[in-house]
Amino acid sequence: TPYAERPRDLDHLEPETCEHLPGACELVHMYKVVRHGTRFPTAKHMRKMAQVARLFGRELAFRERDAGLLTAAGDAELVEMGERTRERFPELFDEAYHPAVFDFRSSQVTRALQSAAAFARGIFPNASVAIVSETKALDTLLRFHKACPRYARQVKKNETLAASGPVAAARREFYPRVFASILQTVRAKGLHDAAELLEEIQKGGGVGDGDGTDEMEKVVANVWDICMMEHASLNRESWFCALLSPADMDLLEFLDDVASYWIKGYGFPINYEMSCLLFRDMVDTSRRALHEVVAGSDEHVGRSKASLRFGHAETVIPLLARLGLFKPEAEPKLEDQRRRWHTGTLVPFAANVAMVVSLCDSEERLESSPRKAAVQIFHNEHPVRLPDDLCPAAARLSPTMCSFEAFVDQVAHIATECHLDSICE
Repeated sequence: TPYAERPRDLDHLEPETCEHLPGACELVHMYKVVRHGTRFPTAKHMRKMAQVARLFGRELAFRERDAGLLTAAGDAELVEMGERTRERFPELFDEAYHPAVFDFRSSQVTRALQSAAAFARGIFPNASVAIVSETKALDTLLRFHKACPRYARQVKKNETLAASGPVAAARREFYPRVFASILQTVRAKGLHDAAELLEEIQKGGGVGDGDGTDEMEKVVANVWDICMMEHASLNRESWFCALLSPADMDLLEFLDDVASYWIKGYGFPINYEMSCLLFRDMVDTSRRALHEVVAGSDEHVGRSKASLRFGHAETVIPLLARLGLFKPEAEPKLEDQRRRWHTGTLVPFAANVAMVVSLCDSEERLESSPRKAAVQIFHNEHPVRLPDDLCPAAARLSPTMCSFEAFVDQVAHIATECHLDSICE
């Protein structure tokens, strides 16, 4: 889903002004994690889609050299997000760029680096911004899903799970239904050659290496992917979208939700446990920035005001789960028309999560009353309410603001138990 088309029916509350906060607040630090913007399909993905496109006598409009890169729309998404961030948090971004004050880090994947550069152009239009990245194989901060053998073994590359787990079961139930719908549409359009090939697949003959069921799933998955990617990447209506009815699209969105829930989200604890280094960095960096303000930093050295991180859906989704946000009571169900776990809503291209720390005057505004450190979490640029287990009722300063001290106490175990070697062995 392009960022501009993300649905807005979440638990978001309108941004609060100082008048709604417990006394006047001084912004201290922002830690923001951003998924890359709208991209072209990867080379591997293009090859799979091209094979299915040819069944319908079609060729893909993507260029191989663009594989995996940020699109023009994706670049604009991040530039505009940078501009909005500067406008909405002027106290944090009121000085010239300096790497000691504004820390940019990105995954080493090109589209993430492009996104970081685009955001930098938006927030610091006249600066040469340094963007730090770690070698792909060693990146446990932003690409932890690629550096965790246990996750690969138990979830991502688990052949038993892939063959008979909840994602496979949902696909076996619904892919044949969508395939039959596509076949009916192809017949109605008079695409006789494509209809014959699809009928052969439906009978179990297949046209590739798999059996008929595998081939039906391959056709449905790639028709859906081409539809989405041509719409998002090329900003146009895709011919393949016309093969899918609104009911088909609802089913396929549901299957995407099931897959992201089990493979990246709440489905298995390892999915979000392996994000603990990122979570710890978010909390510790914010705490150090707060200490610098309270202690009084050397104006010639400068203090950290923002830590800006750029990664992937596999970075953002586990972090959302680690924060306990949008947690459904159970795994996604088709009959639930307002699912809390909705992938297109939660993690469109350029999805983002931010922790903003402030120092707020007490309500009494007495000189003897110390200022309170407060924390807010933003999802896709809107503040959200932290769950009660991270922000107890007594620690709430407003609907979306929590005592930072209480929040840190509640999440201390995540940091102390964050031994990635033992988590991922």
